[in-house]
Amino acid sequence: MIKIRISKNDSDKDDLVFFKVKRITHSIKQAIDILKDTKEGFFASTVDSNREEKLEYENIVYVEYLNRQVFIYTSTKVYYNRSSLSQFKKQAPNYLAQISKSVLINLYTIKGFQTS
Repeated sequence: MIKIRISKNDSDKDDLVFFKVKRITHSIKQAIDILKDTKEGFFASTVDSNREEKLEYENIVYVEYLNRQVFIYTSTKVYYNRSSLSQFKKQAPNYLAQISKSVLINLYTIKGFQTS
């Protein structure tokens, strides 16, 4: 059984994660890999203006490559970045998975799916 305790510490500058385990199981290894894979963020332009905003990868719902631009969709806005999809994917965490030639999707945003 896994017990999880989370405490908020406003005095530290960075988040800190401690694992106290008897052995490193596959699930714990996956959690560690996800935490290590977290990227800070990046800047992208909003579609409705030329304003640049900092985005965090975890807020992305999906990414689409159209007309030589990467379009980034969050739950509230659409952004674009003038890079290739392969360049974007190299910088992005593993949970942004490529599901087609031109689309990446955030695996944590999937609520369900249907096979044909």
